[in-house]
Amino acid sequence: MNFSTFLSNPVPRFARNYQGHGHMLFFQHIPKTAGSSLVTEMRAILNPFCNVHVPSKNYADHLKEGDPMAGAIEAFLAEHVRYRYRSASGHLLHSHMKTLREALPYVSFFTVLRDPVDRVISDYCYSLTEEYPLREQFMARFPTIDAYINCADYQNTMWNAVAAKDDAVTSDVIVRIFDSYLFIGLFDDITLHFEFLTALFGHPKTLVSHRNATKLSDSNRIEITDDLRDRIAAVNAKDMAFYRVLRHALVPRRSEIAAFVTARRAYYNNNSVEQVQDEQTALAGTIWRHMCGVPVSVGDEWEREEELAARQVAIWTIRRMERAGFSLTVPPYRTTRASGVASKGKT
Repeated sequence: MNFSTFLSNPVPRFARNYQGHGHMLFFQHIPKTAGSSLVTEMRAILNPFCNVHVPSKNYADHLKEGDPMAGAIEAFLAEHVRYRYRSASGHLLHSHMKTLREALPYVSFFTVLRDPVDRVISDYCYSLTEEYPLREQFMARFPTIDAYINCADYQNTMWNAVAAKDDAVTSDVIVRIFDSYLFIGLFDDITLHFEFLTALFGHPKTLVSHRNATKLSDSNRIEITDDLRDRIAAVNAKDMAFYRVLRHALVPRRSEIAAFVTARRAYYNNNSVEQVQDEQTALAGTIWRHMCGVPVSVGDEWEREEELAARQVAIWTIRRMERAGFSLTVPPYRTTRASGVASKGKT
């Protein structure tokens, strides 16, 4: 199941077919795409959650390494063996995503794109605030936004997150990208698209706030002219092209997505507990068949499917679904739980 499948099927059919595919939702957080808001909600409803990040303490020292995020990914993969994370997030490039996909082929990945010009302006302004760990170094390197937008390291950020840097924006590459993500959302529709993603797991969840939004002050306020916007668009041509493709694919389906979210919310609000339990019991079986061979935690021990009684498997799976918003009643059980460590980052 992937974004190509989503675009080629009615939303309800895609949702039915998705149930049971993958047992972790991973958000690739592109800076300044409202990611902090998504992460806050994921931490609450898809726990255990892990924030894959370079620690903010001594952040500058970590950047002297060849690829500090590579170490963070290695640590995450090691922790996942123990904690079996339900969801995760990180500021990752295409090369990092390749590593994760090879290590975790059963994970569902999603990301969010924003109007490239607006994203660049927001990113620059955020980096001038005290919330950004490398503010002083950033200001010394980029005293003006012109210096920033002309730096190749900060151009086509969204494209470099989903494709190799040398890839052209062609139909073949776009198909390959769409095939590798469960969903790619739009910043302008972030609330609806998050509701849709959570509806795939059960009751739709609504973003309650926009966290870590860039706050403007005298220290980071810039004059935004038509000429500036044109120059940003010109040096971020790949981002602009890919964003147009995504909008062209998603905008016409907005009403269908909204209708599905409304229907799912009504289902969980109006149906009896018995009906909901019947659906989730069937879903639990589907999930487990697709997870065959993946280690799970029952009590404090790690065991495999063939070593578990069917009832233990059902209880473990249903309890995990409860964290995603399902309302079920089963006997008490014990499990190992852990949460990732939050770090300062760009929304």
